[in-house]
Amino acid sequence: MKEDIYNQIIEPIKEELAQVKADFMEVLKTDHPQMQVVMDKMYNYGGKQMRPILTLLVAKLFGEISKEHLSSAVIMEITHNASLVHDDIIDEAYIRRQEPTLNTLIGSKGAVLVGDFMLSAGISYGVKNKNYRAIEVSAETFSKLVAGEIQQMYHSVTLDTTEEIYMEIIRQKTAFLLGAAAKLGAPVDYSKRMFKFGELLGFAYQIQDDILDYTAEDSGKLRFNDIRERKITLPLIYAINQSPERKDEMMNLLEKAANCEKSVAEIAQFVLDSGAVEMALARCQRELDLAMELLKDFGNIEIKNTLTLYAQYITKRLY
Repeated sequence: MKEDIYNQIIEPIKEELAQVKADFMEVLKTDHPQMQVVMDKMYNYGGKQMRPILTLLVAKLFGEISKEHLSSAVIMEITHNASLVHDDIIDEAYIRRQEPTLNTLIGSKGAVLVGDFMLSAGISYGVKNKNYRAIEVSAETFSKLVAGEIQQMYHSVTLDTTEEIYMEIIRQKTAFLLGAAAKLGAPVDYSKRMFKFGELLGFAYQIQDDILDYTAEDSGKLRFNDIRERKITLPLIYAINQSPERKDEMMNLLEKAANCEKSVAEIAQFVLDSGAVEMALARCQRELDLAMELLKDFGNIEIKNTLTLYAQYITKRLY
């Protein structure tokens, strides 16, 4: 069923997406045989290529997909994949999408170099195609990703993440990239509006992802891992807001969570019993609704409906 929905989403851009995939792999070709073995695995690293799909669909909303749109989509996919490589190193993640992560296969040192190679390859590709706009957006996006990661690391030590801080972290780590992908598909006059559209989708996507850390039993990732990493995400924030008298207790448990599964279980149960998951789901829907409002004035009904389906697909996922 989910695969059918995905096929509906890519139907209007099927040929262009195939070109993006081919260009992506071409960009990552290298004369170094050991590196090429790794590069051959990279296109599946980031999942179903939802960022380039967004760039292409937004471009289609406004008319025809140009060569600049295609190269922008490739650059966004390279940026995304490189960020995932670095994220998995920082998080010491061993599994992504039920497969070993790159740092598991070749070690953290090797994975860092692969991420760096990808970024440099993306810049070279952008220069070759004279797509300086996409290079600029990619550089800004990666800067935001790094800032968000540093901010999250800091607050995992101080354990003082509020809803405002949480939203800023996910804006930088997740929402900005989707905003950038949408922006690069739009004409300059509409770039701010479409950036906001993508950013709102990014908020909804990440909130849903953080909810799934508490609720999904077969997600391909270790359940409650945010707790083990001392990440205070929206469900825990809402749970504490509902029972502020238990905040100190939860923070004490969170301090021990990395090495104490009993603490992890107690925090998880506290969140699940509090109604916080339902509150977070409502916030996710609110971000989604605001995104959809930004599309209502457009006349391209087919692509507008496809973008609506896209939004539902990435925020209602079950994995």
